[in-house]
Amino acid sequence: MFDIGFWELALIFVVMLVVLGPERLPGLVRTAGLWIGKARRLVSEVRAEVERELQVEEIKRSISQEVNTEEFKRLAEQVKSINSDVQSLDTDRPVANPPQKTPSASSSRSNPPAK
Repeated sequence: MFDIGFWELALIFVVMLVVLGPERLPGLVRTAGLWIGKARRLVSEVRAEVERELQVEEIKRSISQEVNTEEFKRLAEQVKSINSDVQSLDTDRPVANPPQKTPSASSSRSNPPAK
């Protein structure tokens, strides 16, 4: 990020010590540390949010690529043709005659023939 070495930091510290004095310098360093920590947290949160959005976009893209494959289209056409074949078989088949009732053996025993 910034190309600042040890000697540059030492020079900045000495200038701050001379300008601010030893009484106010610790408070300033503490406040600067808090602000730097907040800035780092903010940057890391933004970075994490961007990475999550990129992952969601990548998942959406991969799903759309899988859905648009030729195999799914071919399977959909097969399902449609099978459905139309089944419907044509239903319309071509004649209506079956309902089963006729046959006298059961128990009913002939209970009613003896008239003489």
